[in-house]
Amino acid sequence: MTAVQKPLLIALAVLLFFVFNAFNHMVFKDARLDLTDGQLYTLSEGSLNLVQGVEEPVQLYFFFSEAASRDLTPIRTYADRVESMLEEFALASNGMLLVERIDPAPFSEAEDEAAAFGLQAATQYERNRWFR
Repeated sequence: MTAVQKPLLIALAVLLFFVFNAFNHMVFKDARLDLTDGQLYTLSEGSLNLVQGVEEPVQLYFFFSEAASRDLTPIRTYADRVESMLEEFALASNGMLLVERIDPAPFSEAEDEAAAFGLQAATQYERNRWFR
């Protein structure tokens, strides 16, 4: 292999990688495979019927503070599961459910929006209950 061929092969490999990823995204965009024990991310028949029966767009807001939960692994894990399930509902709804994740940083508009919905930050006592 000559000195000129090696960089060309590397460039070709990188190009093929990106083409493969673009093709994969276009063709298998909506393909889902739930390999979890107990099918945690598979919607039940009733949930599918409910979500597919939504007739007008519905906006769902998922408030979760990255900063406040930085050291709270159980809460972060639970939040990931909730967000994943909301995304499954949105995918099954054919665009009728829209999920927006909002990180209500202190003294931000997002925090004001959370307060307008009646949400409150968890107190230290409530956070400690997760670790008993």
